[in-house]
Amino acid sequence: MKIKLSILALILSINTLFAADIMIDNVYVRATPPGTPNTAAFMSIMNKDSKDIQIVGAKSNLAKMVQIHSHTKVNGMMKMGEVKIVNLKAQEKLTFKPGGYHVMFMGMKKRLKSGEMADFTLIFSDGSELKIHAPVKKAMAGMKHDKSTMHKKMTGMNHSDMKK
Repeated sequence: MKIKLSILALILSINTLFAADIMIDNVYVRATPPGTPNTAAFMSIMNKDSKDIQIVGAKSNLAKMVQIHSHTKVNGMMKMGEVKIVNLKAQEKLTFKPGGYHVMFMGMKKRLKSGEMADFTLIFSDGSELKIHAPVKKAMAGMKHDKSTMHKKMTGMNHSDMKK
């Protein structure tokens, strides 16, 4: 019995998910400090299929609203906003990372603490869904912190114009 439980624990602790021809790796959700209404999830997504796919959304019971976001430069300012479709070409790997694509959780229903697990689902254009069980990490734990560019990239970002 102990061996079976050990094997199950090992399998559950692996930070790589597979669904059909989609591989998710290095996934995590940022912990939310007290009073913080929003957070984000980051990961690498590999399309191992021979045809392109599209991510068209995300959902979770953790927040009132969950969207795929990215950053764009508008009039010299970085602006974050919803992306309706993320194209993932055949055999392509795409990284959801701070300053780029990410899954945005807005209106958190509870605080997420480092060491917990968070569930969310990616939705694809063919109607398929991929459920993800991700570890929660401190804000800087999954980021490569480059002081020379990090703060420049973060300037001017806000969610004040986001739909609720």
